[in-house]
Order: sequence, then C-alpha cells, then structure tokens
Amino acid sequence: MFCPNCGMRFCHEPEPGSRDRTLKTLRTSDTLDRWLAGEPIRVSSPSDSQRLARWCGKHRWTAALVGMVAAVLLAVAVLGVAGYFVAATELANADHARQKAEIQRINAERIAEEQLRLAAERKRESEQAARLAAAQRAAREAAERRLQEAEQVRLRIEQQRQMAEKHQDEAAREARTALAIQLAEDSQNLLQSHPLHSLLFAGESLQAKIRNGIAPDHSTQQVLRDALAAVGTPGLTGHDGPILKTAISPDGHWLATASADKTVRLWNLLGDEPSRDTIILEGHKGPVTALAISPDGRWLASAGFDGLAMLWRLGAENPAESPLTIRTHSGRIHAMLISPNGRWLVTAGGVGGRERSVAELWDLSAEDPAARPIELRGHERPILVVAISPDSRWLATAGEDKTIRVWNLASRYPAAEQVVLRGHDGWIGALAISPDGRRLASGSYDATARLWPLDPPDAAAEPIILRGHQGWIGAVAFSPNGRWLATGSFDRTLQLWEFRNGQIEPSPKVLNGHTGRIQTLAFTPDSRRLVSGGFDATARLWDLAAEDPGRNPAVLRGHEGPINALSITPDGRWLISGSGETFESRDNTARIWDIGLDTLLESARLVASRHLTPRERKQILLDAARGEPDAPVAEAVRQPPLRAEQKTIEPEAMEPEPSNVPPLQTPNTAQAEHRLRIAIE
Repeated sequence: MFCPNCGMRFCHEPEPGSRDRTLKTLRTSDTLDRWLAGEPIRVSSPSDSQRLARWCGKHRWTAALVGMVAAVLLAVAVLGVAGYFVAATELANADHARQKAEIQRINAERIAEEQLRLAAERKRESEQAARLAAAQRAAREAAERRLQEAEQVRLRIEQQRQMAEKHQDEAAREARTALAIQLAEDSQNLLQSHPLHSLLFAGESLQAKIRNGIAPDHSTQQVLRDALAAVGTPGLTGHDGPILKTAISPDGHWLATASADKTVRLWNLLGDEPSRDTIILEGHKGPVTALAISPDGRWLASAGFDGLAMLWRLGAENPAESPLTIRTHSGRIHAMLISPNGRWLVTAGGVGGRERSVAELWDLSAEDPAARPIELRGHERPILVVAISPDSRWLATAGEDKTIRVWNLASRYPAAEQVVLRGHDGWIGALAISPDGRRLASGSYDATARLWPLDPPDAAAEPIILRGHQGWIGAVAFSPNGRWLATGSFDRTLQLWEFRNGQIEPSPKVLNGHTGRIQTLAFTPDSRRLVSGGFDATARLWDLAAEDPGRNPAVLRGHEGPINALSITPDGRWLISGSGETFESRDNTARIWDIGLDTLLESARLVASRHLTPRERKQILLDAARGEPDAPVAEAVRQPPLRAEQKTIEPEAMEPEPSNVPPLQTPNTAQAEHRLRIAIE
C-alpha cells in the first residue's frame, strides 16, 4: 500500500498467509529502512502511472470502461496495422508476382520468338534437307539404275564367262575322256609288247575317268593288273617247293608261308621290300601243311607231315631261335588252328587206320603247352579239316571217314562229349562256321555241301543239302557279315548262297571263269569281295556289291603254278596268294596284290616311277597324244623289269633331264602338248 500523502509503502491488516510476504517486502524497501534508521525520507511525487493506477483504483468501473474502449481501439488499431501490413504484403507479393509474370511474359515472348526463329530455321533446314534428300534420292535412283545396268552387264559377262568355262570344261572333259579312251585302247594293244607303256596308259586312263566322274571300266582295270604283274615285282621267292599255306599276323606285320620244302618263311609286310631280310624258320622234317597265328600275335604255329607242331615266338628279336616243339600222336598233321580266345592249339591228322586218326588240344595258357594234350578220338580215318566257332566253344573235325564230329570245348571234359553228324557219301574236305556260331557248313567229295545247326549241334537234325556242283567241293567259306556262303568245286565253278532273314535262298549265284579246279576261298573283311584261287594259276576278285557278282571279275595273273593258299590283310588292302608247281612249271612263290582300285593305282604309279623319269613319262604321254603310243622314248624304258633284289630309285633321285631322251622335233609337238595339258591337268 502507498501512503497518499508521502507515497510510502505500508502494510495494513494483511490477509492471512500474507504477513510474511508483507514484512519481507517492507524489509526490502529502502524507504522503510531509512525511516527506521531515523534518516530523512525524501518524498517523491507519484508518477503518471502511479496516478493512473490510483485513479483507476478510485474509478474502477470508469477505468474498466476506458480500458475496454482502449482495448477495443487498440485492437482496432492492431487489426488495422495488421491489415495494413497484410495488404502491404499482399500488394508487395502481387507486385512481385506481377513483376515475375512480366519477366515470364518477357521470357515467354523471347522463347516464342526464339522458337519462331528456330522453327523458321528448321523449316528452312527441312526445306533444304528435303531438297537435298530429293537430290540424293534422284542421285541414288540414278546410281541404282546405273548399278542395275552394270549388274545386268556383269551378269551377261558372267553368263558368257560361265558359258565359256562350261565350254572349256566340256572341251577339257571331252579331251580327257577322248584321251582316256585312247589310252585305254593303247594300253590293251601294248600289253604284250610294251607292258610298261601299257601300265602307264592304263593308270592314266583310269585316273582321267575318275576325275571326270566316269566309272572305271573293268577291262582297263584288268589291263592295269596284268601290266603291273608283268612289270612289277615278280613275287616273294625263296621256297624250293610248293607253298601250301599262308597266314598273316593280326597287326598285318608278318606274312608266314609254309612250303613242301620243310620250311616256314616270315616276310615283313610293313617294310619297303618284303622280299628282303626274309626270316627262315627251319626244324620240320617233312612238308609243312598247316599254319596258324594266335589272336594276340604272340605265337606262330606250324605243323606238317612229320607229326610235329612248332611254336615260334613272333615277338622275339629272332623268331627262328628256340621254338617250342610239340610231338603229336597223329603221325601226319593235315589241319591246325588256334582258338579265337587264344587258349587252344588244335592239331589233327592221321595216317591210315583208326589208331592215329586223332585231334589233340594243347593248352597255350599252360606253363608247358606240350606237356599233356587232350586227345579227341573217334574218327576212323585221317582228319583232313577242322573249324572252331568264333566264341571258341565248338570244335568241328571231319575227314576221310565221311563224318563230322563236334566237340564242346567249354566242357570240363571235351573228349567225353562229341556229336557225330552223318550224311555225306564222300570225304569231307572243307568246313566253315558262320560268324554267329549257329551254322556249320561242310563240303564233300560227293559234290554236295551241307548246312548243319550248331547251337547246339544235333545229330538227329536233318541238314540243308546244297546241290548244284558237278565235282568235289574243296572249299567253303562264310562272309564276315554272315550274308554269304561260298562253295568252290573241282568243276571250276563257285556257288554263292545268300541268307535272308536267317534263311538261305534256295538258288545260288553261279560264278564261272576259272579254267581249273577251285582250291581255296577267302572273303575281304568288309564282305564286299570274294577271292577264289584255282589250279589255273589265277586268283579272281568277285564284286559282291555288283548287281551280278559273276560278271567281270578281276583276274589276278602272274603265277605259273596252281594257287594253294589265300590270305587277306586285316585292313583289306592286300591279298596274298601262295602258289605251287605242276609238271610243266615251277612257281613256288607268294604274290602281293592290291585289292582296291586306289591302292592299285598307287602301286602302278610307284612301279612306273621306278622305271621312268618324269620327262620320260611326259614324253610317252605326248607320243600317245600324237597317236604314236609305241614310239621309243629312252633306253631305260626297254630295260627288263626290276627284280626284288635290285636297288630301286625314287623319282626324286633321278636325273631331271636324261641325256638319252631325244628332243621332240616334229611340228605337232606344241599341239600335242596343248592337247595333253588340257586332258590331264
């Protein structure tokens, strides 16, 4: 409270609870402290706010009314100011927005002007581009027209060139064909007088036909074979007696020949000259009549009339050293083989009566194969032939007693189990088992062949009798694919029986051509050819893929004695024939023949290169092109054929310009050379 006179604060009748607060207020007042201290107190005049406060205290309702009016006025003023500021702000914002819109308008106008300018420029550019595109299109169309015209010209020129090439090719083809025909005729005409010329002409004729897509004719192939036999290596010589058997190792490395001269010879088929470095295997006391090579190529077995079977180690450094000698109980061995599984060596033969007509099994897997054989007895006369199934289960033996006996090699006691097949009326001289092991074929001196079931053998089963031959049947063979059965007879014919759907056709194909009895047969590994060897000193290749296999066989001439043995290399490339002797001639050689035409042409080329230089070869062909096929070319051409022991000279080692070749001086040389170049290039 304030004193109305002096303005000093004081407390009077404070409200409950407010005493302490009043005292505290008074203590803090400087005026009270000075009054209590007796110091003079300065009276201060109330301020305007104090007077206003006192007046308001006295006139409360008036003050309240005035306050309310003031508040209203203040509120109005505040609201006015606020409205002013809001309006000002809005005006400023509107002005800013106007300015911004103006700027945007200006920018938009500028952009619109720029866009108009750019549009005008683009329009001008597009118009210019359109004019340029039209010009380019016109130029392109003109260029395309010129290109089409040029292409048409090119096509006409290309057609003319193709026509010219076609005419040239046709002319060259006609020239090659004409030359091939001429060379074929010349080769036939010169076979007797100039076999080397004949060899060259026949080879060139066949190659020209092959290049022209013309099937090589059989007559020219025959001339080539005859010329090669006359000019080439005469054969593998050295035996002093007939070659009775031949055998080839599974790897095609060794050829073995067995002879009546009591020796076996080994020839290296992989060498440059098989006739060189021959290995002679000696030890037999009589003619060697049988040969066999084990499937692994380890053993070569030979047997003969001395009753001995000898095992030679082909893998040894010198196979002739330390052979394993087996003494059999048959006296004479007529037949021998080694089972396909390589375990059994089978020897069979006999002399005279029953006691020595025995087949024996020798276990090659034993430490000593000669220790204890298994004797297969039952035949009453000598055993002539044996055969074994591909699975090494069945062994068949046959001979002079007209019976076939089948032995089960899978049995624990093979000698105790035998099936006797009867029916032939003559000696049985040939046996063969089909590749599937289900059939056994036999050929007899009663002029019949018989087909027996073999899996299993049945003595009560009736065989299929194959008739048609008029003489002894000395050879039978199955083709490796099982499709064909071939029989060869002393009546100089072969019969080819075909199997279809497991059944044999009733009528065989008869193959004629041999002029002597047929003694041996062999199929090539691919079953495409049948080879026959006869007493007429020839072997013949029959093409089983031809529509008529009996037509145009290839005749292999060169032997002077009967062909007793045939063997074919595992790759089917070469045929080896072994020959004997007659009262009129002594051959006793083995020959190597090319079976396929490609290898035949290669052999002809090699033989020709040994006798003729490239210059001499060209000279002979030029003479043939001029119509002078028998014109002398060089002294070397008239030399006798090279023998096996003579040194051969490869073409690269020959002189390119031999002095003994006379130069051509005839006016037709250029024409002949041109004709030859067109024909053979």
